[in-house]
Amino acid sequence: MRTTDPRELAAHDLPLDQPLEVREQQAAVQTALAKLKPIDRAILVMREIEDKSYEEIAALLEIPIGTVRSRLARAREKLIDQYNKTTP
Repeated sequence: MRTTDPRELAAHDLPLDQPLEVREQQAAVQTALAKLKPIDRAILVMREIEDKSYEEIAALLEIPIGTVRSRLARAREKLIDQYNKTTP
């Protein structure tokens, strides 16, 4: 399975057939994601985009599952904070 490079997410052009509001929201999420630290971005991408299990993430990052859960929770909070700063 190919792993998505988190740095590539902000670089993709958004489809033009989507409503403007959806494209703006996606752009805001990508901008917020790009502003996160690489480890926060990576753990979010693995869980939310690649749909990896906590066990898979723990094995890939060589950390306990409890650490995956806490890092993921903090990364989600940071993403929401960045998203709120990006959107009017």
